[in-house]
Amino acid sequence: MLAPKTNCRGCTKRYPGCHSKCEDYIKARAEYDAWKEAERKDAAARADQFRRILEAEKRTGRWKK
Repeated sequence: MLAPKTNCRGCTKRYPGCHSKCEDYIKARAEYDAWKEAERKDAAARADQFRRILEAEKRTGRWKK
């Protein structure tokens, strides 16, 4: 899944420091943070699954190291 985009580029209401007050940016940032957390959890689950497979292969003798 692709990361959510902000609409800051080309914004006519943009000025230095507006990210702390811009409601559009705050909403987009919340969506991005939620997406990032979901990606982190997914990566951790995949790493755990890989670790379990590797341990099982070591126990059965398929992995020679």
